[in-house]
Amino acid sequence: MNSPTGRLAETVDGGKRHASVYWTGDAELRTRFVPPEAVLSVAAAAHLALDLDYPVATVELESPGGAFDVMAYLEPGSRAEPLIAVESKVLDTELDMLVAGMQECRGMGKPSTHRDACRAAKLAGSADWENHHRKCLGLLHHRPVGFWAVSYGQRDRYAFLAHASDAAFSLEPIQFGSLARDSLVAVLVEGR
Repeated sequence: MNSPTGRLAETVDGGKRHASVYWTGDAELRTRFVPPEAVLSVAAAAHLALDLDYPVATVELESPGGAFDVMAYLEPGSRAEPLIAVESKVLDTELDMLVAGMQECRGMGKPSTHRDACRAAKLAGSADWENHHRKCLGLLHHRPVGFWAVSYGQRDRYAFLAHASDAAFSLEPIQFGSLARDSLVAVLVEGR
């Protein structure tokens, strides 16, 4: 039996969720799958380029070291001055837990700091605390001007200026539109 073509569908295979990029009309060819977080990361990268005026050549999927899903830089081909780091999560609850833990840890804690912050904020759910803590370490290492955390249900809730020193960082909430390239370049030029 043939499957419908051109639709985005979600399936569960061995406990892992996958999103179908497309369904082929021929069952013999099978459906092509990618993880839902990857679809969201590609969409976030496209949003940076199409709506927030980042030149495509400055936007990369997966930061060096893998801390973030998307990074955009001041100049194409140069990773010297990252303007924005983007982290995507499929579930809104995991995104809330990520941000709550990052705001408590600020790069000075450890993975358990993230877990404890979420419990204190009464955010329930399971999370990969080691992975969440990698975002804190990534902010300290890369020092982007902006940080955007996004999920399917929360596109513009978590937009921040990221202020980092050698030992800690802080996240200053800003309006989502302030993540536009020109706005972050102005912050970078002012020296934060």
